[in-house]
Amino acid sequence: ARELFYTGRIVGAQEALEMGIVTKVVAPDQLMDETLAFAREIAKHPPTVLTYTKRALRQSYSNTIEQQLEFEWANQKMALRSAEFREASAAFMEKREPDYSKV
Repeated sequence: ARELFYTGRIVGAQEALEMGIVTKVVAPDQLMDETLAFAREIAKHPPTVLTYTKRALRQSYSNTIEQQLEFEWANQKMALRSAEFREASAAFMEKREPDYSKV
């Protein structure tokens, strides 16, 4: 990353994939379909948990490991008490997909 920052060198899609800058490369005509499929996959997950995950990732840049573990434990406790967790548990027991729009 530093090399690219310092030099401004432009990399192609395949090289960006090999460097880990991107996680997937698709043909231009498949971009919208792939993007929507990715968005649908994310949307399957509980919104509150996604929020906790985003916060944890942001905090991880400045927290010590001890602070991060404490932060994540606090988020886990909140998630385990959520309506979303109850819906996920019920869906698992009933062998169905969870519906987070109900909670």
